[in-house]
This record gives sequence, structure tokens and C-alpha cells, in this order.
Amino acid sequence: MLEVGGRNIDRLIRIINNLLDLSKIEAGKVDLHLKTFDLNELIDSLLVTFKVKEQNPMITLRKQILASNVVIEADHDKLVQVFTNLVGNALKFTQEGTIEIIVHDNGNNIECRVTDSGIDIYPEDIPKVFGKFQQLESNTLIGQKGTGLGLSISKAIVELHHGEIWVESEYGKGTSFIFTLPRKQN
Repeated sequence: MLEVGGRNIDRLIRIINNLLDLSKIEAGKVDLHLKTFDLNELIDSLLVTFKVKEQNPMITLRKQILASNVVIEADHDKLVQVFTNLVGNALKFTQEGTIEIIVHDNGNNIECRVTDSGIDIYPEDIPKVFGKFQQLESNTLIGQKGTGLGLSISKAIVELHHGEIWVESEYGKGTSFIFTLPRKQN
């Protein structure tokens, strides 16, 4: 009973934090704490955390860095939040297969992609994905149902960094959430 209570308390804390984040974003009260760091190190740390939490042997978590120097200037904690939301969603909708974080250098931008081999998103649902409190219908939800705020918050964070975010999904091939971040100018 204590374990169940603990999980419910953690879930309530996440809900409250998401609501606070969203209200700060909407009020324009979010301060970015920019610092220069290697995105590769952030992703390595994130993958270790998810591999410890996710004990499903049917899912492979991996990264693919297609850029030689991935130094960016951004709010480290906010980007951890974006990646955590995207990888967490991929885990919820993937029973088996691969979840991959791919980083590609597009010149002035770094493109980050979280791709899964889980269920895909219906074409008519794609425009709704980043809406507040959106929970798309699914019969194959693996993890706990969320608040429907994670993708909306992720979109706002990416846009605060002067980036863009979008989703691509193809029937039978899974889903990719892609976002860009400006490259650190020397």
C-alpha cells in the first residue's frame, strides 16, 4: 500500500509541476538560464536514467549523433524536460522495438529527433498533438496516462529557445517528434 501511495504522490507532484510550468509559460514568466554545453552529454545522462527506470527487455533505447560538435547554448534543465517528455511518451506507446534519439547538424540549427517504433498517430490527430490537455485515444497505452500537458510544455520550451517542433507519424512505422535548436555561434 505504501508503494501505491508513493506512486500516486509522485504522479500528483508531476501534475502540479506541469500546471505550474504551463501557467508560467502562458504568463511569460519563464526565465531561461542559458549556458553552453554539449548536447551529447545531456542525452547520455538521459538515456542512463531511462534505462534504469525502464526495465522492459523488449525495448531498446539508443542514440545516434550525426554531428561532430553538438555544443549549444540553452537552458539545460528545460531541455532535459523536453527530452524527458518525448522519451516518456515514446515509452508509453511502445510495447516492443526501438526508441532512438537522433541528433543531426543542419548548419545553423541542431535537429533533435525522438523516434519510436510504437503505435502511430492518426493523421487527423496530428494537429491536436501539441494542444493543452490533449490525450489521444489509444488502446495500446503501456504506461500511466499523463495530464496531456507534456507536449504543450515541450513546444513552448522549444519555441522559447527560438526553435521549432513538429511530429511525423506513418502507419506501421511509429512516430517521430522532431525539434530544432539554434547552434551555438562561436
